[in-house]
Amino acid sequence: MSSLHAATLAVFGLGRLGSQLAKVAMQRNHRVYGFDSCSLALRKSGCAPGVLRQRKDFDIILLTVKPRSVLPLCRHLEGLPPKARSSTLLLSAAAGVSLRSIEENAPGFGGYARIMPQVTVGTGEGIIPFFSGSGGKDYALEIWRLFGNLALPLKTESQLDDSTVVSGSGPAFFAWTAEMLGQSRAGQGLPAEKRRLLLAHTMISTGHALLREEPLDLIERVASPGGSTAEALQLMNGAPQRVVQQAFDNSRRKVEELRDSSLT
Repeated sequence: MSSLHAATLAVFGLGRLGSQLAKVAMQRNHRVYGFDSCSLALRKSGCAPGVLRQRKDFDIILLTVKPRSVLPLCRHLEGLPPKARSSTLLLSAAAGVSLRSIEENAPGFGGYARIMPQVTVGTGEGIIPFFSGSGGKDYALEIWRLFGNLALPLKTESQLDDSTVVSGSGPAFFAWTAEMLGQSRAGQGLPAEKRRLLLAHTMISTGHALLREEPLDLIERVASPGGSTAEALQLMNGAPQRVVQQAFDNSRRKVEELRDSSLT
């Protein structure tokens, strides 16, 4: 594979996730070609239109279609010339679709890897966990070059599936918490624009704090004994905590179901 200081990237699927990853790659001066059945999505993404029939050599092919569409697309990619495949990294962002099933349905690629990005990475923040299959460390370097400091290597594919809940779904869970706080009596007492700013910047500063300390330590710093925060946490640590934990566990089980269906 050629050096990825100026990589040629093909992105299949320019929806909410694919468009953000294409944006990150273009911001890092990589050449990005888009493939999407929706011409509007292609135009909005800013990618150059891709034509697979052209024997264009791609350094990386990135699959950001729905999990159910990944394996049919892999079988379609098997039609690429062997020389083109052997020098290309096939990278999937599909939740639960295993590397084994991807390799079986699209053999002959130079390497295989999975990523589990957040739809918010287009902001320049966030993180992109990844797991490299065949090619290992060499392809980890390629992914770092593609996404920069946003990339986070994981040791096992099971860890990547765990990150689907913690990181991939995380923005929705945090946004849900912000919505609940905004809908509270206190939140509704604020003008809408100031409420939005307060919620957003509170999450930003909390994220920076959690890079330096454990969540429980931060909770202890905020929740003075007998104060208003402690009053709310006392209620939240009961039945609501168990419900939320069950919801997260259900999300992880769904990832397992997607993985198992990709192997059958």
